[in-house]
Amino acid sequence: MIYPAGITPAKISEPHGLPRDGICTAEANFTSYKNPEKPVVLSLEVFNESYYKQDALLVAKTGLAKMRAVTQGI
Repeated sequence: MIYPAGITPAKISEPHGLPRDGICTAEANFTSYKNPEKPVVLSLEVFNESYYKQDALLVAKTGLAKMRAVTQGI
């Protein structure tokens, strides 16, 4: 993952859960994987425990929408 300069390890380990909710520059990460000759499969892993209390389908749909927004045009 690509993080902004000066971020402490404690800040990086915060479990934000969904793309664009945290401090990581998701667009920069996904752009670095772009290669038409080698397709990439992305998965969404949710580590923020607040999402465990929510409806799983809603979390999945929200995560998918955020991943699509991040990868749009890549």
